[in-house]
Amino acid sequence: MSKLEELETAVKALPIDDYRKFRDWIAEFDDDQWNLQIEKDSQDKDSPISRLAQNALEEHSSREEKLEWLKRELAIGCAQADRGEFVKFDLETELPRWREKLAARKKNS
Repeated sequence: MSKLEELETAVKALPIDDYRKFRDWIAEFDDDQWNLQIEKDSQDKDSPISRLAQNALEEHSSREEKLEWLKRELAIGCAQADRGEFVKFDLETELPRWREKLAARKKNS
């Protein structure tokens, strides 16, 4: 009989209270093993979790940069509006130009 089969037999023979304690222990043990593996993987820069974390940080940074750019553009626009400097705005004309600028910005980053 293998060790696994011995364990299965022993677990099946446990009184219900002992089984519940064992079940809780094995769940906690499993959680601890999971956490140890995550910790180990996070130390390895080539692990999938490290790459995922790095990608998330880069995307966050990119979004922060876009937000700062947008805030600067809005501040310029508000200052121009406060001075009464209005320009005719045509979304059909401007949207393709903005998309080109965004594509160029993505390409350069």
